Amino acid sequence: MNSGIAADDSLEELSKDAVEYLTTTRTMLGISESVTGGNIAACLTGVSGCSKVLFASQVIYAMLGKSSFLDIPMATLEQEGTVSAFVINHMLDTMANRFFLALNRERDAIGETLPSHFISLATTGIAGDPIENKPTGFVLIGLTLYAIRETESFEPDIVHHELHEFNFHGTRNEITMAATREAFSMIIDNGNALLE
Repeated sequence: MNSGIAADDSLEELSKDAVEYLTTTRTMLGISESVTGGNIAACLTGVSGCSKVLFASQVIYAMLGKSSFLDIPMATLEQEGTVSAFVINHMLDTMANRFFLALNRERDAIGETLPSHFISLATTGIAGDPIENKPTGFVLIGLTLYAIRETESFEPDIVHHELHEFNFHGTRNEITMAATREAFSMIIDNGNALLE
């Protein structure tokens, strides 16, 4: 990561920077959180103007919740693991599919407020006791950036995809905060790239 985020930058500052980048680049954001438990969305919604850039956020935590919201059979989740690239990619895809479905359904009402990009962001990991042969502090954060191109319908057009693996240390809260900071770093890095 090369965002220039300093270790002492507060989540409040990072949230404001993220909303500014999203606004400037006309990008909407959809978030699927597991290990961060809604913390990313909570930080963002404290910033004025967030409603123009935050499409939706969902916390998908238990295995049954992941099975239901991601439409993955429990047996498959047990085989692949709930903290896995398989699951995080489903989290990213599910949010993007909901965004583009809504975009197409409401295309006439959106008019000139149509964003030019969409980011799907997802987190999963282990802040408590080790599971699935993975240690406490193991976290995956994924991001997919889409360009919104208007044809007969708006279809997902992937511009960039990244998936990062982290091994954080500390308490449950410290792991959650570290994952939240890294998620903001990824949003801001993509904002910088779009402005270049």
